[in-house]
Amino acid sequence: MDLNDVFSRILSFRTFSNLWYWLAVCTSWMIACYWVVGVPLDMIHRARRHGGQAAQDLEMLVAVNVRRLQMFTQWDRIASVGFATFILTSVTVSAFFYEFEVAKGLFFILVPITIAMLVNICAAAHLNDAPREGGALVKYLILVRLWIQVVAMVAIFISVIYGMFFNLTQPFGY
Repeated sequence: MDLNDVFSRILSFRTFSNLWYWLAVCTSWMIACYWVVGVPLDMIHRARRHGGQAAQDLEMLVAVNVRRLQMFTQWDRIASVGFATFILTSVTVSAFFYEFEVAKGLFFILVPITIAMLVNICAAAHLNDAPREGGALVKYLILVRLWIQVVAMVAIFISVIYGMFFNLTQPFGY
């Protein structure tokens, strides 16, 4: 086995049988579950355990992130939704109409991550309409994180099932 074979195996475009793809799936979901409405999870836990200054810092950071997520104008929202729809449609068509394997892998990452982003955006809109403080804010953020984790679990399960099916239906050495 020469150096070229080693690099071609490491940088292979076989998605579901490649370690790098599964590392990307795990990393993307770890990041998505760690940041809730733009607030790191350790800050939420610190505010729950200690209260006081940590709770005030959490409330301030949540308020900043909610305003940041709500500051988009109507035109910005339309453009963002249009661009996201274009990207997701392109990936979906490439994956399932043209049978492009890398696009299938991207589909199983991008669509659920988009759903998790929508959960965060809806939570920010809810916090903008009905601000919460102290323990109620911490409970709400943990509930939002739980929903993101549910999306992650379902997405990873479906990705694994599809990946196993895909690998089992491919001939050896494809």
